[in-house]
Amino acid sequence: MPIRYTLHAAASFAHLTAEGPINYKELSAAIRKLLEEPDFKPGIQIIGDFRTAELEVGSTELWNLLYLLQAFPERVERTRWALLAQAPATFGLLRMLSSYGERLHVKIGVFRTLESAREWLNERDGLPAGHSDRALPPGT
Repeated sequence: MPIRYTLHAAASFAHLTAEGPINYKELSAAIRKLLEEPDFKPGIQIIGDFRTAELEVGSTELWNLLYLLQAFPERVERTRWALLAQAPATFGLLRMLSSYGERLHVKIGVFRTLESAREWLNERDGLPAGHSDRALPPGT
């Protein structure tokens, strides 16, 4: 499967990695499986690495992903999702997801570097949801 995750319950952290072409069915199944993990708790921090993925989803499917998150209100409460992307198309789709998430009070940030994503996750009250480092030159 092109999507896998590791849940570190003791550290309140999950790392999801997607590779290659990813469609809505695969992405929603992986997110649902993660959310249904017995050790998934409110406040967990998630890094979703899509740097080598090609998202094959449209705007309606992005909304459906957010509705999926909302189906688990007790689990997604206080979670923060830091998403990594390199390809312009993937980055743009994830930014759209972040923008939609703001309307539904889901905190999603989109970043090009792992360091920026980690900083955002560590700044619990710092950067606004959806902050990105898109102004940085590629490769930084």
